[in-house]
Amino acid sequence: MAGLSPITPSVSSDFFFCHAFYGQPDISDCIEALELFPSGTGLKPYSSNPPPGQMQYTMPQIRRFGTCEIKLQPAGPAPHHNQIDPYWFRPNDVRDMASRLIDECVGKSNDVGGFITRNISDLITYLTAPSAEVTEDDPAFPLSITFYTVTIWSSDFPDDDFNPGDVDPAIGVTLLDHITEAYDNAAKGSLLQTELSYRRNFFERSLDQMNRNDQKPWWNVPGAETDVDMTYACDVRLGGPDIVDCSKLEYYMGGSSSDEITIGPGATTFFHSDTCNVAISATVTMSLSWAQIKSALDMLINLCVGNPMLASVGGRAYFGYQNLDDMGQGGRKKRDSNINSFDALPPHANITVFQQFESFVNVARQSLTCTWQHVLLGQNVRSCGITPHGGGH
Repeated sequence: MAGLSPITPSVSSDFFFCHAFYGQPDISDCIEALELFPSGTGLKPYSSNPPPGQMQYTMPQIRRFGTCEIKLQPAGPAPHHNQIDPYWFRPNDVRDMASRLIDECVGKSNDVGGFITRNISDLITYLTAPSAEVTEDDPAFPLSITFYTVTIWSSDFPDDDFNPGDVDPAIGVTLLDHITEAYDNAAKGSLLQTELSYRRNFFERSLDQMNRNDQKPWWNVPGAETDVDMTYACDVRLGGPDIVDCSKLEYYMGGSSSDEITIGPGATTFFHSDTCNVAISATVTMSLSWAQIKSALDMLINLCVGNPMLASVGGRAYFGYQNLDDMGQGGRKKRDSNINSFDALPPHANITVFQQFESFVNVARQSLTCTWQHVLLGQNVRSCGITPHGGGH
């Protein structure tokens, strides 16, 4: 069939997301790779099977130079792709997306890859409309929800088929936030609010199983609900750690999945990467595997630090439910429904992500800092200093 109408200009729902998962390509190589993309202001048909003489408009569109690879691709259920082909783009729009991603992720001293979306508003509009059909047995998504991503990653990235628009948790967080906002704005007790409640539950459980390694897409039918309850509480009083710093910490910390660390009263374990600090603690002595820690930490960072729709704040992950009040400007309320991330943490275990506001000699001395004492007391860590520091090594 004929392709969809030409894409419209980006709207506020579109976002970029930087993460160490996508490697650390060299900025000069990315600039060279960008120059390999076609240019022009006229609409062109990008296709998985372009006609002779149009090979420069192949979809997905990939350009590599040195350490850097840039890729344009559609996102959404795969059967849609064959029905939409060709996709209409202005080549300069693709270049502009890649250029911004280079500036924001590879540049600005971040030195990591990432992705940027285009037309995700079409999906959000559908998911929050009264007529949407999102059921667990057979979620129906029309062709119109297809959106696009440009991704920058290291040229030695291990999976050429990886599609962030399908499986990156940042997408799941974005969709869940918009559905939750629509639910909050719907008339209380209305049929629409009831329907949005079902959709919110669907995407909470879908997000629960999303991670960049397992590659389960946001539209995948989620597994059965579990009675195990974990809370992920975002709190403005814990500062605003940078997502790139937290992604580097998460990606490079720890050992193999089965390796364990022992924690208990008076034995808090700290990790840090510039503005991002992680404390793992427990009220009783126990051992946690890195698989448990990273599962909970990944969800906590996705919801609080790396949420594309909201300002970065710190947060806590722990077993059990707590009905939290508004944490103040920049903070977030706990959602009515809990998100269970693989039942990651047992009772008495806690993970806290926070921003460090003064330097320290070494990690062993971090527990003595004003910042950590404010974390323990539930006070605003920003009162410990004006300029945040990453601490010593």
